[in-house]
Amino acid sequence: MSAPTPQIARVESYQAPDHSVWCLRRDFIDRGYHLWHWDGQPFDKAVGPAMESPDYPLLRMPLPALIAEGLHSDTSVARAAGEMAFQTHDMYEAGLLGGQS
Repeated sequence: MSAPTPQIARVESYQAPDHSVWCLRRDFIDRGYHLWHWDGQPFDKAVGPAMESPDYPLLRMPLPALIAEGLHSDTSVARAAGEMAFQTHDMYEAGLLGGQS
C-alpha cells in the first residue's frame, strides 16, 4: 500500500495553525524588514505555502515558520481603508501594536 497523497492547496489564502488566515496575494515583512511573498506554487496544507524574498533569492521558507518569527503585512503598499484594517489586524496579532495585556 502506498503512502497517502498530501492534499495540495490551489487557493490564494492559507489558514495557519493558530487559525489566522493569510491572503497570499499580499507582500509581507519580517522583523528584519525583509520583504517576503508567496512563490505562487501549489502547496501541501500541512506544510504551508513556500515564501520567497528578493533579499534571499535561493531560499524558500514555509509561511508558518515565518509567522512564528513575527511576519506581518507590508503596510507600505496599502491601497484602501479596508486593506489597512486587515493589515492593522495582522500587526496587532503579530504583537507589533500595543494593547495586549
